Amino acid sequence: MREPAEDPYTEALMQHFRNPRNRRPLPPGEALAEENNPLCGDRIRITLRMADGVVRGLEYDICGCAVSIASASMMSCIVEGKSPAEARRLAALFQRLVTGGEISQEERSELGEILAFQQMRSYPVRRKCALLPWRALEKALNTLENRKEEAAG
Repeated sequence: MREPAEDPYTEALMQHFRNPRNRRPLPPGEALAEENNPLCGDRIRITLRMADGVVRGLEYDICGCAVSIASASMMSCIVEGKSPAEARRLAALFQRLVTGGEISQEERSELGEILAFQQMRSYPVRRKCALLPWRALEKALNTLENRKEEAAG
C-alpha cells in the first residue's frame, strides 16, 4: 500500500500565496516575458531590472493558483542580486527539486524556503504550476540577452 503524499500546501507556500512579494500590475508592453498553462488557466507576465550585471528587481503580474503565485513570489526574492547565469542555475535547480532530481546538501541550503516545493514531486499536475514562473524568468532573461546582443551588434 502506498504512503499518502505530504500536503503540498506548506506554511511557507501559503504565506507567499497570501502575501506575494513583488507582485504588481504590469502595463502593456512592460513585460519581458509571458507564460501560461492552458490546462488550468494560470498566466504570468514578468519584468526584470538589471544593474551592474545582476537582477535588481523582478516584478510580475499573475493570475493563478496558490502554487504558481507562491512560486513566483519566492522566485522574485531568491533571484534578487543574482547574475543571469546564477538565475538560470537556480531555475534548473528548482526544476530538479520539483521533478525528483538529485539535490546536494549545498544546493538544498542555497534554496532555503523554496524547498517547500519539494512536495510537488508527489503531485505531477501541480509541477507545471510551480514551474510556470521559472519558465517566464528564463524567457525574460533570453529577451534581455537578445536585446543586449542587438544593441552591441
